[in-house]
Amino acid sequence: MTQIEFLRKLKDKNIDKYTLVMQIIEEGKSLSRKSNVDKIKTFFSIHRKGPLDIIKDNLFKILESEEKHICWIIEALLNYPEFYKIISDNIIKIIGYLNKDSNINSTYDFLEQFSIKVPNGKNILEQNLKSIIQNIDPVRLFPSIRILKGISTEGDLLLNKKLEKNLDAISEAMLMQIETVLAYDEKKTDNQEFKSSCKENSQLVATILEELLESENKSPIDIEWVKDKGAYSRVYIIGQKVLKIGHPRATYKIPNHRRILQPELRIELKKHKYERFACVEVQDYVETPPKEIDREQLYQLYKELREDGIICADLRYDNVGRLLKDNKPNLCGKELHVEPYTAGLIGSANEVLKKGELVVIDLDHIYVLENDEKLPEMTLMAELFEDRYQEEKIYNEGITEPQPFSNQQDTIDNER
Repeated sequence: MTQIEFLRKLKDKNIDKYTLVMQIIEEGKSLSRKSNVDKIKTFFSIHRKGPLDIIKDNLFKILESEEKHICWIIEALLNYPEFYKIISDNIIKIIGYLNKDSNINSTYDFLEQFSIKVPNGKNILEQNLKSIIQNIDPVRLFPSIRILKGISTEGDLLLNKKLEKNLDAISEAMLMQIETVLAYDEKKTDNQEFKSSCKENSQLVATILEELLESENKSPIDIEWVKDKGAYSRVYIIGQKVLKIGHPRATYKIPNHRRILQPELRIELKKHKYERFACVEVQDYVETPPKEIDREQLYQLYKELREDGIICADLRYDNVGRLLKDNKPNLCGKELHVEPYTAGLIGSANEVLKKGELVVIDLDHIYVLENDEKLPEMTLMAELFEDRYQEEKIYNEGITEPQPFSNQQDTIDNER
């Protein structure tokens, strides 16, 4: 429906205005979140009194009829000051509706927008904090930590208590966050099947989470999500450990090497007992990207692996780290013996690197290259390193001299 058609129908006394407004909301469901919100804002701003009055009078009727996109509707309405009071007065009721929204981040999104747009929004959250925590579904509570943590000491205690009782819900939320990583392809995934797989595997992840929290002497409220880190995984910091939960690896079985960060755990989760569903990794926290690392050091790391017959096809600054302790798996302050094959590693590392050394921390797209086997698909930086490696090989055979890095490579450095 165009804006002109909307205005014409709005003035037509024979057309039910509630049905008309709901048609605009319904049409928005086929759009992206931003486009949906923009559509509602655009249509209702041009003739604001009638449609907004209809929505205000029927707000809970509308929310009751929805099974998804509830957060999008609320987010659009938060652009209009006339809705601040009804939303503020009914914040607990709205959270109840958000518990059935298909997006588990919907409660977090609502609380964030509410605290930003509504005058005294943060004070309103604090006044209702106990009821908010009690009424949020446990699976949706974990993503909301970022908003609710730190509002008050009492609130933090209540929040942590509920999270401690629901580690399986935290784990389910972590698995469901795979949907939000950059590489997720919604078209290839059956949403209901995906949710069922998350629930089926949540107990296993909860066991891993419980051991990590105990090892690091941390509480669930201390789990820190590293935003904008990982195109294929969500990355969490728990004390001095890093927990990665994301897509199945392109190369789960990889060659072991001293330059590979030795994981405490690296397992693939399955759905229907055979199909790969997700990958869970636990590693030591390292300095990343490393300070004072230059292109030459990165190339030398690539070269060492390459000379041992290993191709690191996604080598770049963000995928390496500097060890803050020796490269040995450990848990609860004690060295942990991990059989390499249980973590998808082929063979044993030929040496234990010491604190301060550089290691590869992204254990994916790592290959063994056999003789004249074709090179795998590589990032531009890895391709440039491979070109230099081949030039050096030719030079060492007395044929020609290797060429220096080009200006194009300087550009890549600047984009790290």
